[in-house]
Amino acid sequence: MKNIILVLIAVGIMGCSTQPKKEVQIHEQTVGGVYIKYDSDGNWIEVQAKGMAPVLNSTPSAIAQSAKVAQMHAKQNIANFMNSRFDSDKVVDITSKSTVSDSSSNTETLSIVTERMRNTSTAVLRGLQVTSQTNDVNFVTVEMTATKQSIEAAGAIKKSMGN
Repeated sequence: MKNIILVLIAVGIMGCSTQPKKEVQIHEQTVGGVYIKYDSDGNWIEVQAKGMAPVLNSTPSAIAQSAKVAQMHAKQNIANFMNSRFDSDKVVDITSKSTVSDSSSNTETLSIVTERMRNTSTAVLRGLQVTSQTNDVNFVTVEMTATKQSIEAAGAIKKSMGN
């Protein structure tokens, strides 16, 4: 009798734990130079970007230097995706030059139009890490990835080290 009660309890517990799980669908999208993986609810799972840089010479440190530049390009892609500000202004300078002679008056007008554009971005890229690097004779390509777990781990380490 005791065994039957234990079996019924075990079956009851197992029945409670086999609730249907919501199926999570993974979606992927590339926006500009940034690859994003997210779930059906729109929560991001992973952000990834690639950067590329030429290998400028054949010195032993050339690939390492190119890899650093490629990493900066990948970070730039993510920073531009996350936070980008575009400033534009146009300046017109008008200068008149007049000359007077005995026979007539001549006026020359010189217009100079200067256009300035600047795109800036600033982002804290905590938890971003190199996930792959490929080298060939001419180029280095670096892939960098951030996940929620890597960002949380970087934040926890920063906090434990006292910022």
